[in-house]
Amino acid sequence: MVGLALSYRGHRRIGPLALGILCAAALAYVFYYAWSVSLLYAGLLGLAGASGWNWFSGRAKRRSGAVLESTITCPHGGERTGETMPTNACLFFYDCPACKARLKPQPGHCCVFCSYGSVPCPPIQLGESCCA
Repeated sequence: MVGLALSYRGHRRIGPLALGILCAAALAYVFYYAWSVSLLYAGLLGLAGASGWNWFSGRAKRRSGAVLESTITCPHGGERTGETMPTNACLFFYDCPACKARLKPQPGHCCVFCSYGSVPCPPIQLGESCCA
């Protein structure tokens, strides 16, 4: 149940969380009010189903196609360099291979790819908050 609640904070899918709350309530009823083997198994299977639903829907969104290749253009020398964007971290600093300038995100941008890249970072492409 805790895992479902934490996942909800990241993706805002209410379905798996609602199913998890309902199944957790069924398990609490079984343990504290009236013992029922069928309701116990239904609650446990429901929690497993909610976790599976949450995991599979997250995988489908990740596979939906964020572009991972971006071309960074240095604002100092105009050098264009192709880079692969990380999917699990933001790139706050980038050293230009031509002029050795250290690039930082512009105000209002979350990372170097959003500021100087041809394609924004994967979380922004998927409509999520970046670096949260």
